[in-house]
Amino acid sequence: MDEAAGLIRNGEKEKARPLLEENILAGCTDSMVLLGTVLSDGTEDERNRSIALFKEAAELGNNSGMRNLAYCYAIGLNVVKDKRKGAELYTKAAEMGNARAACNIGVMLDYGNGVEKNYDEAFLWYLRSAEGGCTRGMTNLGEYYLWGRGTEKNVRKAEEWFIRSASPRAFYRLSEIYMDCPGFIDPKKGRECRCGLLPCDVQVRDYARVRGQGEGDRLLQQGGHEGQSGCRRTPGSSRPARSGTLLQEEKEEGLTQFEFLSPHCASR
Repeated sequence: MDEAAGLIRNGEKEKARPLLEENILAGCTDSMVLLGTVLSDGTEDERNRSIALFKEAAELGNNSGMRNLAYCYAIGLNVVKDKRKGAELYTKAAEMGNARAACNIGVMLDYGNGVEKNYDEAFLWYLRSAEGGCTRGMTNLGEYYLWGRGTEKNVRKAEEWFIRSASPRAFYRLSEIYMDCPGFIDPKKGRECRCGLLPCDVQVRDYARVRGQGEGDRLLQQGGHEGQSGCRRTPGSSRPARSGTLLQEEKEEGLTQFEFLSPHCASR
């Protein structure tokens, strides 16, 4: 499985296909999912087989296969578009333990996309997703705590989940929290920040140090800049306006792309 996945990542899909076919004959459902992903943008016959492989993997209990099948129905990829069926399949995948699928169905409930809008249920799915390790689920859960949507408002819990997520949107939300709190006390120094930086800059800088220079620079650029430069204050309000990029991400993330593979098979 690792060998086949490595070949695909290097752009050698044709070399990977015989290995995946061999693994599938041995019953490796992860190979079904991976080959289905490879075939999803091929010829008409290959696209049809892609759907068949996702279905087979899902029926054999592979939650990534179920989630990828849900994605296909949600956006109409190689099947007739059916958002309601996509939502049903996302729910099944989430119930099978797929944390990303739990986030997907949460977003669909959040926006009323293919299902009736229900913030209370969306909150529960975001919680399940976040506890399962999905960073988008963590960010969405943090927003629900921040806004008191589907649950009681709890800024401290929102902050905790944003910190755990460490995504650009999470840093943006952290900057909202800190800029709404005059006299912010730097927890590392135990006193008010007087370094000339906004509290969100201090927070991003500290996270960056923990993660190393390369990752730190990336977080500082994507998180800090998204959180500060993107924080345009709404006229007459102390709360920054939400950037167009973030809004677009929120709208689309319920339909995030295929899972590349699930590392369960010991095959090549």
